[in-house]
Amino acid sequence: MTGIVPVAIRRILQANKMKKMRDNLLKIEAEHKSFSFTNMTNPHVEQQPYDQRETTAFVNESEIIGRDAEKQELTAMLRANHDKTIIVPIYGLGGIGKTTLAQLVYNDIQFKKYDNRVWVYVSQVFDLKKIGRFIISQLQMGGGQRNTDNLHMINLCLDDLFRGKRILIVLDDIWEDKASELEKLKCMLRVHQKGSTMIDVIVTTRKEDIAKKICTNEPYILQPLNDVMCWDIIKRLSSFEHDVNKERLEHIGFNIATKCGGVALAAQALGYMLKFKDLRGWSEINNSDIWNQYSQDETVLPSLKLSYECMSPCLRMCFSYCAIFPKGHDIVEADLIHKWVAHDFINPSEGTEYVKQLLGMSFLRHSALPLSSRKHGAVRYTMHDLVHNLARSVIGDELIVFDAATKSSANQPIYCRYALLTNYDRSEKLSNILANKVRSLHFQHNSKLDLPCGTFSFAKCLRVLDFNECSSILLPASIGQLKQLKCLIATKVQNERLPECITELSKLQYLNLNGPSQISALPESIGKLGLLTHLSLSGCSGISKLPESFGDLKSLVDVNLSDCSGIVKLPESIGNLKELLHLDMSGTGITELPGSLGNLTNLNHLELSECFDLRALPESLCGITTLEYLNLSLCPHLGRLPEAIGSLVNLQYMNMSRCGRIKELPESFKKLKNLEHLDLLHCCCLKGLPRALSGLTALKHLVMSSVSNGFLNKNDFLSNGDISDALGSLTNLKYLALSRCMNECFGYVGEKSDRYIDFIGNLTNLEHLDLSYNRMLVYLPESIGNLKRLHTLDVSCCTELKSLPNSMQAINIKSLLVDGCSDELMDHVHSRFSNHSLTLPLFKVCADNVSGCCSNIHQLESVNAGELRIRCLENVRFLEEAQRVKLLDKQNLLNLTLAWTLDADRLLEDKDLMEQLMPPSCLQSLDLEGYRSISFPSWLMGISHHLPYISSICLSDLPTCNKLPPLGQLRNLENLFLEGLCCVRVIDRDFCGGKEAFCRLSVLSMERMEGLEEWNTTYCIEDGIEEYMFPVLDHLQVVDCPRLRLRPCAPTPRAWIIEKSDQVITSLEEIRNISHLSYTPSTRLIVRESSCQSLSLFHHFPTLENLEISKCPYLRSLPESMRHLVSLRSLELYDCERVSTLPDWLDDLSSLGSIIINGCKNIKFLPSCIQKLKRLQKLRVDWELKQWCESEVNKTWRTYIKDKEDCINLGLGSQRSYNCIGLDF
Repeated sequence: MTGIVPVAIRRILQANKMKKMRDNLLKIEAEHKSFSFTNMTNPHVEQQPYDQRETTAFVNESEIIGRDAEKQELTAMLRANHDKTIIVPIYGLGGIGKTTLAQLVYNDIQFKKYDNRVWVYVSQVFDLKKIGRFIISQLQMGGGQRNTDNLHMINLCLDDLFRGKRILIVLDDIWEDKASELEKLKCMLRVHQKGSTMIDVIVTTRKEDIAKKICTNEPYILQPLNDVMCWDIIKRLSSFEHDVNKERLEHIGFNIATKCGGVALAAQALGYMLKFKDLRGWSEINNSDIWNQYSQDETVLPSLKLSYECMSPCLRMCFSYCAIFPKGHDIVEADLIHKWVAHDFINPSEGTEYVKQLLGMSFLRHSALPLSSRKHGAVRYTMHDLVHNLARSVIGDELIVFDAATKSSANQPIYCRYALLTNYDRSEKLSNILANKVRSLHFQHNSKLDLPCGTFSFAKCLRVLDFNECSSILLPASIGQLKQLKCLIATKVQNERLPECITELSKLQYLNLNGPSQISALPESIGKLGLLTHLSLSGCSGISKLPESFGDLKSLVDVNLSDCSGIVKLPESIGNLKELLHLDMSGTGITELPGSLGNLTNLNHLELSECFDLRALPESLCGITTLEYLNLSLCPHLGRLPEAIGSLVNLQYMNMSRCGRIKELPESFKKLKNLEHLDLLHCCCLKGLPRALSGLTALKHLVMSSVSNGFLNKNDFLSNGDISDALGSLTNLKYLALSRCMNECFGYVGEKSDRYIDFIGNLTNLEHLDLSYNRMLVYLPESIGNLKRLHTLDVSCCTELKSLPNSMQAINIKSLLVDGCSDELMDHVHSRFSNHSLTLPLFKVCADNVSGCCSNIHQLESVNAGELRIRCLENVRFLEEAQRVKLLDKQNLLNLTLAWTLDADRLLEDKDLMEQLMPPSCLQSLDLEGYRSISFPSWLMGISHHLPYISSICLSDLPTCNKLPPLGQLRNLENLFLEGLCCVRVIDRDFCGGKEAFCRLSVLSMERMEGLEEWNTTYCIEDGIEEYMFPVLDHLQVVDCPRLRLRPCAPTPRAWIIEKSDQVITSLEEIRNISHLSYTPSTRLIVRESSCQSLSLFHHFPTLENLEISKCPYLRSLPESMRHLVSLRSLELYDCERVSTLPDWLDDLSSLGSIIINGCKNIKFLPSCIQKLKRLQKLRVDWELKQWCESEVNKTWRTYIKDKEDCINLGLGSQRSYNCIGLDF
């Protein structure tokens, strides 16, 4: 007790001192006001401290690496200006190179021809008068001083100086975000005033919202440099070229460059630092967390710190919290926002705005994860490494990062409020690692976390608990002790039932239990979580129903049940959730929705996509007049829409794509007056469509691609004129997709039916028009010239289209997609449109038939796009033309196609020409087509040195090539496609190029290789040691390789396709031994178009799960060796006409859950053993078996399965044939 009293006294004294200081400050402020002191400044004598960040227009261009493409793009945007002021803002992360890009444009030769050029450094202090005076001072050529005391006089002066001139103005580093102030600046720059004055303005800023407010067209986001450019910067500044260890430093240096994240400023700082390091120093930096070594470097962080200091206090807290995530982590938007809310940083309604601000400042950026990894719209972000360092530096001792594997932590636990625990193994109590006042706890890199009871008993203040980065988690029963917990994220939960005590978390607001998990049920008392606002159970497929108390969660505003495939019915009590705004049931097993759904009177977002068993929507749905978003895509059994669908007067988005059974739109559909987005992809709903479309006057986005008449009879088929008139009335459309549908919707679109597509000319707001794959389309109407806003026209694979209307030359079109079109159309485009980049990334090389002196390939010299598909290379006349292209210098180029017309005459040897078209080392994908030389150029034979980062290669139609380049040493190669290499006879160790070959190759496809006879699947590296040629192969496709035999071992991909390659099957049958090398079990096999009478290769596929056998006309029965495939889940038989029965041992395939039989006309019945397949859920058969399945005699087995599986549904089956009947159990 004696020790506590002095501490208490000191705290009281400190509090009294602070109160006295606050009172003194208030007194001083009151006296200042009472004496009416005025802040005086001299408008003409401004004494300001030196700003070390101030920029000028001068730059040493020889020292700038990269940004050539960006300079060209920005220049093109400015060139579009003719008689007005155009403002193009450049925005992006601090230090990324915005000012440098502006300097490059400012000093470009074409802008030096302007009447005047002006550079103004604006800075954080936004002063319109100061900006105006700076502009005047640089425009004024001699003469006396002008009166610039006020804005009115400044504007008059500018009016005089601007008149009749073309001027370039750069406003560097704008921070002002008030729209009113930015409008004044735009007014000063004469925006919206046409006349003889032409002013081009470049603005640089860090914030996206500022860029959008000040721009006149579209802002320009500056992307990070690629790793190769960062390495070039480091090499130049580190004196790399003069280092005696140059060769050894190359690999180390590039690894370091990848850690710059594309920020030029970071690369420069690293370059300066490495200049004074030896080989050991470079290695130490490469192997350590290099940013921690120079995070305080004054050349790096001040740029970002300045952005941080300009944030509002709440935004600072939100940003600094992001330090709790490890570097490179993908941050889920919803989780992040509710963590902020749990800490009372913000209100829930402010979350999206705060994320938007961090995005606008580039402190967050969109994740690069593929869409397949972000299912159902889970928005994810990442942080740049430099930004992450900043977050860690500002959060300081409040964050502890503890690695249980090394028993190390970055800070002392006594100060921490936030904690990130890595590799926690229970060897030490959490209470010994963390302070009892910890508010937020994240776990990372835990394979299986099983926490004992009492684990969290010390953490009385815990508000956020995140297990998202654990591969599995068993929630302890004591979790209910966390009475302050507001946010719980426990994905991949292994508890079969959630602990009942979870309902004691009375303050819980956000619960994320996304799967895959073992949860089979929610607690019956879940309704006790009265403050719960967000519940996510996505992927919890084991949950079969929701408890009745679910309706007691009356604070819920967001429920995510996506991919809860076990849920077939919702409780009626769901109608009690009056506050619900967002309901996601995509991928569930529901067959119908409860009528009480209509009671959700605040619902505005309803997601029902991929509900494959949904049969109908309740009429009560139409009572939810607040609904704005409705997604019904991929609901194949949905037969109709409610008649009163038009009552959804606030609906803005509706997706009906692939709803193949909806044949008619209700009469009321046309009443959806606020509908802006409608997707009818792959629909058969033509009846009533013209009537429905005619009322959708607000529609901006319409997809009718692949719309067909389905099974409508002739009398129901819509009138061509009706659909044309309806589409022509949608004058607000900005996006229209009519791919693969015009023949169905309009009949034959030829010269006699031109009036049916004349409606296009009425859509004057159209920006994107997709007419691709309409192979009967022979021309476009002249009225398309009315579409002045059209920027993209897609006529890909419109093979009968030979020309475009002359009126299109008046459109400022930016992208014309003509892949797969006729040569006549390509030639027409090149002759009529002067913009050679119009068809990019596709570029057709054309010879100059008039002069005969050259081709047009030189036009690519100024192009630095991310992708190029260069076709008709046979038209290049001289090697010097290809040299001018300078592909090697195009550091933005990632994907390249080089294609010759296979049978066309050449003036140059293909090998010689290709030698001049060496791509840059940053290339990731290379396609080579129609190449006729026997051998390859030197850079391709040494490809592992020249193109080390390439991940995909396609070699097709190389008729004379007899030896493949050594591709095995490409360490990043993942996809390899070989097609039409008819002279290649063998694939052996030469293809590998050395040991550890094809270490990342996952996809290999070999097609039309008629001469290929032998593939040695292993190769000897040294001392008789063998390695698999493709050790991590995932997909293998062998098509039309009739002579190919494999030896000495079978490859082990996860998925096989063998088609028209009988010798492959024979050689697999002969290879009896399983390789002693690393073995990866194959789980999928497809055998197509084989002449083999039997298939005895299944000893290589003991773990097979999916098997398809199709078009095997000589196969008489399923082979005996199949009966050992106990893991087989799916069996598909197509067009095997001699197979007359399924074997009696079919029940040995105990895992079989799906059988599809189509085109096997001699199979008249199913064996009785099918009754023993207890896991059978889907049986799809063709018409020959339909009658047998439905006959009275076979009621017994159907009833047996029905009793086991609870339902039988007859309906359309296989996608391969409309004659296939489905029995889905």
